[in-house]
Amino acid sequence: MLATAGLLSLAAGADELEQRLRASNKWVRKSAVEALVKLGDEASLVRLVGLLGDPAGEVADTAEWGLVRAGAALDGAAERFPAAVVDALDGRDGLGAKDEWVRRRAWGVARAAPQALGAELGARAWRRGLGDGDVEVRVSALGAVERLARQDASALAAIETAVRRGIAGARRAREAPVAAAALFAEVAVDASAARSSWDAAAEDRRPEVLAAAARTALAVGAAPATLVRFLDGAAAAVIEASDALSLAEAAPLLVACLDEERPLALRTRAWRRLVLRSGWRHGLNSPAWEAWLENPIACPTEPRETAAHASTAVAAYDPPSDRVVFLVDLSGSVWREREDGTRPRDDLVASTAAIVSRLPETTRFDVGVFTGAMEFAAGELVAATRARRRSAERFLEDASLQGPGDVWSAMLRALQDPEVDTLVILTDGEPTGGRRHRLELLAEVWGVRTRVRPVALEVLLIDAPPRVHRGWQAIVAEGGGRVLDAVLRDG
Repeated sequence: MLATAGLLSLAAGADELEQRLRASNKWVRKSAVEALVKLGDEASLVRLVGLLGDPAGEVADTAEWGLVRAGAALDGAAERFPAAVVDALDGRDGLGAKDEWVRRRAWGVARAAPQALGAELGARAWRRGLGDGDVEVRVSALGAVERLARQDASALAAIETAVRRGIAGARRAREAPVAAAALFAEVAVDASAARSSWDAAAEDRRPEVLAAAARTALAVGAAPATLVRFLDGAAAAVIEASDALSLAEAAPLLVACLDEERPLALRTRAWRRLVLRSGWRHGLNSPAWEAWLENPIACPTEPRETAAHASTAVAAYDPPSDRVVFLVDLSGSVWREREDGTRPRDDLVASTAAIVSRLPETTRFDVGVFTGAMEFAAGELVAATRARRRSAERFLEDASLQGPGDVWSAMLRALQDPEVDTLVILTDGEPTGGRRHRLELLAEVWGVRTRVRPVALEVLLIDAPPRVHRGWQAIVAEGGGRVLDAVLRDG
């Protein structure tokens, strides 16, 4: 009797969950997907694959996150997805979908947890992904190959021909992100055999390909001194590559990036690396760094300036860049009225305006506000003349957007200007809408983009809980920058 009652209860619960998954309200569907993620059994994972194509990005993103989380757990235990899950991912609801967004999500799962799939996908799936017409899909497939080669090279044996042909075709791609991803994958599969491809990439004029060449130089056996050749075209990648060098080898490269003729964001990136690695606290413009080069030894003092998490008054914040876009989150609680009749939105706008008012005229900047929609003061980087600064201040004062916050779309819109090297996001928490809104997934997709297009991310968080801090810190770690506790008002 009790066993029968238990089965009936389980069946009723499953029926209720299925009804929620089919609800017209996307937030109800999203909560149902989160319930599937908690269940985590084979049937739930197969169902999650089918939800990668949900018309609401918030639902589909949560389904992808659930599969990534399950795959990461399997990767850590060197285990595989059940065959039914692999079949579902390889089918019309996953890698074989007509919708490129579904394929992006399915390959996002493969890239994040390749060992859980490995050769189980079969050569046909890898051929499709490595030759896909969508750039983001193709880059993710190449990233999956790269990560699989590093985690479990033996798994490549059954798909070696498909992988090698796919990499060769991607290496010739006109799209720079694809060609760059192909170099990373080829070096991971066989670094010694990739030397001729690396030689060609090192002569490429596209910044993304040069960045990939700089970051793989040491892996293919190039001497550390070879990195000097990339200081003009891919200096930020040189900074990243220098982490594999001794302090004495890295020091000349990092100090060279402090040259005042270089962009401020690049100089700041190099300076933070120098402080972190050497322990010395000389200023960004200090001639002491040149003197230190004569004997580049570490100081035992623990550096403070490079902290990835600190506190700042928003109105006193100075961006570490002269090619910067400010993105102000006007979603959700920033519109709630306090007891004194004021709103966080008013403080946020006033504080951002104060930052803009102090920008030197040598800075090129733009300001955007976002919810589910977005608006920009100029739509491109403009010189911070007095008139432009005042225009941006008026734009902020008049901003009236409301709704859920789609930060990812705002970030991508800001990056359409190729000059932008820093984004400053002012927000009271995590994204609440859009096709990409799970902080757990943003770190991966942001890291893929900034690997070959270095963009620093400064996040000013207002009254955010520790969990949100951790999520943003993971994203910041992928491309450089900081997470700051933002104080809007004194007292």
